[in-house]
Amino acid sequence: MINFQNVACTFGSQDAGVKNINLNIGEDDFVFLVGPNGAGKSTLLRLIYMDCLPDDGLVQIKNYRSDKIREKDIPKLRRQIGMIFQDFKLLDDRNVYQNVAISLYISHHKTRKIKNEVHEKLNQLNLGHRVHYKPDNLSGGEKQMVAIARALIKDPIVILADEPTGDLDPRASIEVIDQLHKINQENKAVIVATHDYNLVKRVPDARIISLKDGQITSMI
Repeated sequence: MINFQNVACTFGSQDAGVKNINLNIGEDDFVFLVGPNGAGKSTLLRLIYMDCLPDDGLVQIKNYRSDKIREKDIPKLRRQIGMIFQDFKLLDDRNVYQNVAISLYISHHKTRKIKNEVHEKLNQLNLGHRVHYKPDNLSGGEKQMVAIARALIKDPIVILADEPTGDLDPRASIEVIDQLHKINQENKAVIVATHDYNLVKRVPDARIISLKDGQITSMI
């Protein structure tokens, strides 16, 4: 589903980005990208999301190719990718329901369908009782669960999580990783960038891709 062929991507410095990346990720893989800060984990996610394009090589996600994609088609790709960030990126002036529903409103879904889908996802993540809460009234773990619901609501082909537990306490971190594992077991690809090796142990069947200085050093 996701294929990297001899990919290099830099940001004005030879030490930034990634280089010589060859990688295949399947439709039901759970992948941890591990390595220290600056290893290239976030760059790999950005290349999948096509927030940046490679300087050399090819990135392919389903039928979307980095060497042929038109700028107007990038939003179409992104509608098929669920993104989860360390800092949640929730809209502070919207409640939980509105934060989760926003992508469906943008896609012009019918109101009843939106309502049903949002409540289903929130109940799945044990957030049904928080539907009218604003982000400021949620714990860090609850905020990240809202972000997961927002990512899932689009029925994406893959979930990308960039340090999703970086701002959470250990208990909330475990809950987030366990939920992502559960999502993966429903045949959805999940890719998690993290430097917390303790969390990797929570998913014994995960693939582990280690990076250092922008290069893959090992794949398990």
